[in-house]
Amino acid sequence: MHNGDFRVVGTCKGCRVWPTGRMVTNSTTSPFILGFGSPTNTLASNDPTVRLKRHEGYGKLGLRVARRERLTDHTGRFTMNTIQATGVNGLSALAALPLTNASDGAALIGSLQKDEDRQAFAHGIVMTLATLGVAPVDIVTAGALRRWPVLHMITSTALMAFVLGGMGVGIHISRMYLITQKYQTPHQILGLLVIVALFLVAIMGIYGRLIVKSAGRTGNPPPAWSGVLGKAHRWVGRGMWVIMLINVGLGLQFSEANKMLIIGYAVVAAGALVLVALIRWTVHCCTKHRHEDEEEDKRAFELSQIYGSGH
Repeated sequence: MHNGDFRVVGTCKGCRVWPTGRMVTNSTTSPFILGFGSPTNTLASNDPTVRLKRHEGYGKLGLRVARRERLTDHTGRFTMNTIQATGVNGLSALAALPLTNASDGAALIGSLQKDEDRQAFAHGIVMTLATLGVAPVDIVTAGALRRWPVLHMITSTALMAFVLGGMGVGIHISRMYLITQKYQTPHQILGLLVIVALFLVAIMGIYGRLIVKSAGRTGNPPPAWSGVLGKAHRWVGRGMWVIMLINVGLGLQFSEANKMLIIGYAVVAAGALVLVALIRWTVHCCTKHRHEDEEEDKRAFELSQIYGSGH
């Protein structure tokens, strides 16, 4: 097919017309894209359950083939003589041609390029940073530095930016594969659940903060139900992080990442979960003891006042 190195004979069924256009069947240089997969993996692009396996090499579709003065600007361009391919006997006529150093009916302009999935890589990097970096810092900040709520607002805003950015790329990637276009895979379902939880946490946090500020201005204590809102805010946030930890692992498995990478992530994720849990438990114990000491001092002061007034 290219300088006599190899020949590809294929059959295309039901591919002349698609929702956004149709194949040009009367051109000797109709633009095409060329892709081939690994010899150990059979690709079936029309199978709705096919995994996210990419082609190992491809030929890019560039400008119109007729503008030959600009062909060299876009390597990997592939053209086909569709008149010959769709004529009498179709591709079987091409298959009967003898192997020569000159290709017949097809031409590869430029060179083949190795396929890369940069969008999926960016999605994985952003969501991993959000899960193993920003989210743990946000949870620790919310518990250990309650006296400085501005810090929690900064970390939670950064977390929202990371998650929404990563999810946006993920939604764009989902349109590229049949298996992900209906958003029915476990990885996608958990991802959408994270988005819902993210907005719930944000709404509850902002509303709870407004209640506390309003009570401070009036000099009255916050309503009793505001404590329930605060607990819901904290636990939904923690649950969201656990789902994110699981979902990044599912994403690595879904994208058929290296097994050692998946195992390494699982170890790091488990370590992060244990570390954050220990920090939060330590903060909880210290806060509890401080409150108990304050209550004990308050009772001792009240008793001294009672006995002092009696004498």
